[in-house]
Amino acid sequence: MTNNLAEVQARQRESGGIGKFFERSFSADSVKVYKPSPQTYAHVENELGARPSQLCMIACQAWDTLGAVAAGCEAALIKRSGNDILGVGPQPQITSPMWSSSSSPVTQDDDDLLAAPTGATASLPVGQSRSGSGTLRPLPGGCPA
Repeated sequence: MTNNLAEVQARQRESGGIGKFFERSFSADSVKVYKPSPQTYAHVENELGARPSQLCMIACQAWDTLGAVAAGCEAALIKRSGNDILGVGPQPQITSPMWSSSSSPVTQDDDDLLAAPTGATASLPVGQSRSGSGTLRPLPGGCPA
């Protein structure tokens, strides 16, 4: 789920070299409201026929993870310079170590990576613990249960 138009999101995924990891993507443009509105996450639930607890939002923006967790989803934050965990609201279950733009295929313009049902075959980041202190690595499946 992105606040960008679907076309912009597709170009970002391809330019970042991560397009092959996505079977579907969603844009807030479909529901005419932006994240972190609960309506955006509910749209993904309805489209996938999934419960919130089966979804994991992987994002590079802290407010996206706050909205996802508040909507009942799992969340993972990919930390980057100037964008760390916020000290308010529901926290993501998983966080990455700080990534620099030189070490990540994700560009500074990318805002979120994926909302996928748990058990999906796409590569999803998972952490060492649900407390959020872990490293990200590709692994089939969803956020840890």
